[in-house]
Amino acid sequence: MSEMPNSNFLMVPVIPNPKLDSIPEHSIAPPSPVREKANPIAETPVSDQEILNTKLSVLREMSNSLGEFEYYEDEIFTAPRQSSRLINEFLNDVTHVHNMAIKITTELARELDTKEFLKIEDLEDYSKRFNAVLSCVIEVPAFVRSTLTCEVLTYVPAKEKAAFKLDLESRLAKSHVLRGEIEHHINLIDAKIEEERRAPADDFILMTRRKSIKREEANPYDSRTKRYQSARY
Repeated sequence: MSEMPNSNFLMVPVIPNPKLDSIPEHSIAPPSPVREKANPIAETPVSDQEILNTKLSVLREMSNSLGEFEYYEDEIFTAPRQSSRLINEFLNDVTHVHNMAIKITTELARELDTKEFLKIEDLEDYSKRFNAVLSCVIEVPAFVRSTLTCEVLTYVPAKEKAAFKLDLESRLAKSHVLRGEIEHHINLIDAKIEEERRAPADDFILMTRRKSIKREEANPYDSRTKRYQSARY
């Protein structure tokens, strides 16, 4: 009597190893996918001053939009809403310019406080950077004044008109305060530059080049005549 196979074991067919086709010699490989090169201009970080200039350009365009605002007779019911929206956008644009100018001014002032010694060239660079911020802040009051007298404000309801006027006047006052702070920093830097320029040349050499001066060691066998310079000894 033949023995029955054990049902606990399953017969698994053996699959031979797959054969990999080799690439024939002198054959041309398929081209690899071309990767797009990064745009160096797009990856260049934008400075805070450039951001401030952009925000000021947006404010200019909004001020022009307020001056050119018109509505047709069939839009008489939507004119107040459109006017309120435009003035709100204008107020936000003014705030963006102010906040960016405050950010740059604060960071520049902090840098000046942390540096112990600055050359005249460094001071002149800080003065230019403060003046760049000031040139943007100076333009804001003119836009605010034109909005206070623009025709768009007449289309706004009386209650909103009073609130808008208070907001515009507060932006105007903030512009004057910010301008005064920036001019204060510029005046301090310019005074320091003038002080450094009037300083004697010998004092400047002693302060900035003391470590680079090499003094000759005393030699008892050297009979040459010694010449001394007051700026070096």
